[in-house]
Amino acid sequence: MKKLLTILSTLTISMTGVTSVVACSANTEQPSDQLSPEKVKAFLKTYQNEANPFTLSRDDGNQQNRLVKDITQQLHLTSEYEVSVLENGYLLPDLEALNRTEVATIRNGEAKVSVKYQGKEFWNDKIFWLTNDLSNIKTKLTKLDIFTESTNGFVVPGAIAPNDITVEILTAQLKKQFQNTFKFNVQKITDIPSLNSTPSETQDAQLINYGKTLIEVTTSNDIAVFNGEINWVTEPINTVAGFAMDLMGKGHSSNNGFDFKLPIPGLPIEVSLGNLYTFAGLINTLIGNGIKLVNLDNIGTDHFDNEWQNFLTTFDGLLKSLIGSSIINIPINIDISGTLKVNGTVGELLTNMAPSLMALLQWFISNDFKSHNAVMELLQYLLSDVNPKVKAGLVKTYGEKSPMINKTNTNLDSLLGQALVGYKKDLPFSISLNLFGSELKLTADIAFGPLVKLEPTTLVMSILNEFSTLSANGFDLINQSVINKTHLKGVTKLVLGFIPEVNLTLKDAMGPLWNAALPSLGFDANQLEQLNVELLQGRLKVMFKNQNDQWEEFQDVFKDGDTPNLKQILAAKDMKLQFTNLQFKLTSKVDANATFTTNNDLTFEMLLSDKTK
Repeated sequence: MKKLLTILSTLTISMTGVTSVVACSANTEQPSDQLSPEKVKAFLKTYQNEANPFTLSRDDGNQQNRLVKDITQQLHLTSEYEVSVLENGYLLPDLEALNRTEVATIRNGEAKVSVKYQGKEFWNDKIFWLTNDLSNIKTKLTKLDIFTESTNGFVVPGAIAPNDITVEILTAQLKKQFQNTFKFNVQKITDIPSLNSTPSETQDAQLINYGKTLIEVTTSNDIAVFNGEINWVTEPINTVAGFAMDLMGKGHSSNNGFDFKLPIPGLPIEVSLGNLYTFAGLINTLIGNGIKLVNLDNIGTDHFDNEWQNFLTTFDGLLKSLIGSSIINIPINIDISGTLKVNGTVGELLTNMAPSLMALLQWFISNDFKSHNAVMELLQYLLSDVNPKVKAGLVKTYGEKSPMINKTNTNLDSLLGQALVGYKKDLPFSISLNLFGSELKLTADIAFGPLVKLEPTTLVMSILNEFSTLSANGFDLINQSVINKTHLKGVTKLVLGFIPEVNLTLKDAMGPLWNAALPSLGFDANQLEQLNVELLQGRLKVMFKNQNDQWEEFQDVFKDGDTPNLKQILAAKDMKLQFTNLQFKLTSKVDANATFTTNNDLTFEMLLSDKTK
């Protein structure tokens, strides 16, 4: 009986001239979950395009049966469907070896497919198909052919320079990339790759001058499939070019904002400038109770001193657990040309500023940061009227007639004034001045008296003012000094005479800044590690959003006189840093000759709030 059934099956196939498979009724999916006949037709129509032939899952056995089975399985058809491949019009695919062309031709097979649903035929038409092997060859040949185009080339992997590439290396890497589908005969290297030295005005410009190599390619059974020249390039050159194109594209787009991540060790959360406001919650969780226990009403009493010391010990213990070491005993010893001497420890400096530091911390953990811009709101806090409890405490320790009290109008005045002379007299942290051959300990009477007439906020703003419209077209990041002695205010001319000329630019900070910032813009950190990034030029503009939601440049705060006009800053709703006219030089760390200089008109914005638009 078994033999009889086999013979009958064979006769049925030969008489009907058709190969058919009825989908197995054991399919676990319900008919309602299957594709409708219309969707089956849409699926098959995609393979009526010669450029998109149906590919067999494997090449063993009867290929007609395999074609039917693959269609059935890919569509998860139930037993209500019957798929058949008709003998009429059935053609096998073919690989035509090279004749006079550069790339071999693969001709698709053709199959007339019949599909029935519940016994009724709804499809009877031709599709194109390929064997799995020929499809693989076609895919690899297409990839190889791309390397003949002027804008593409085979990338030789590895940290290797062009002059070190040999025929043997190219042969081995081609075999590896094409997974031994082909046999390669690299005849000779005709050109060495390099980078164009200057950028083009167009975004899609080609940065790479590709190397050339002449190759012959055959299949595993020695059928010639390619004979000609392909482009090639080393990985270092390709990395520089790819990164440069991405950098220029991003720098010319409107989507050029980035959030700078802060490398704070030991924290359980990632903190950036844009979400720095969330840091307040962490501080509150870690040491909030200790901060609140310091009563600012007790400034000038032993109670405050004890509360501060308890907090400082707790704070130092927290830092020690995070970074592995204490900070309060780190010495601070500075001697600037014998004119200014500083002696003390970090803990003693913090103690000098204890009232203002505690007021700042209490504000920080209680502020709601509506703008989400912690940097701006911190700046606004520092430039706002001094905390009344802190000022009252200073009156206790220095007396109401002290010149320090008269010059303490903002929280910044208070913080810096205490840093210099202490919140009370005779604290161990020491700053001394050498004037006219005599060394004088800096006290409140000297710092804020007629000799120096220190106005901390005015002095600081005269430095920050360099980043305002005072610097036409923005602050020069490479050549401009942060401190311009001729613009300094807030001290007497006598003191200014003792201040040396300082050419303090931001040039040296630009490399670390952009190496840290570029990953935040979406650039590949692994690629960045392979490059040296140098900023050749650029300008910085500080931007504030006004009450009308308009962005405007930071205005010169001294344009109307010697007292800084802080209204723009105090009224701002948002703040960002805009870097314009940027030009970078990218150089491979492996191949010093793989270097490229970008356009000089790139723009990026450092966002200081995750709400900034």
